[in-house]
Amino acid sequence: MKINYKNTFKLIALIICLGVIIYDLYMLLINPIFTGVLTGWTTYGFLTFVLAVVISLSVIEQIKSVQTTVQKSTL
Repeated sequence: MKINYKNTFKLIALIICLGVIIYDLYMLLINPIFTGVLTGWTTYGFLTFVLAVVISLSVIEQIKSVQTTVQKSTL
């Protein structure tokens, strides 16, 4: 079995992006409940959040397109 390193890199990038998204949402929405301190976006934080969303949506769309191709070819 041959490992496709390009797809492995995409999967790792997806996991990292989802981690950034979850962490940012936690820090903005849930952490202030426990600490009582409101946090906000910095320019860098907002840009990394948007970049993480764009990259993760792109990888997810690529995964969906591969799944539909595989399903059509097995019929």
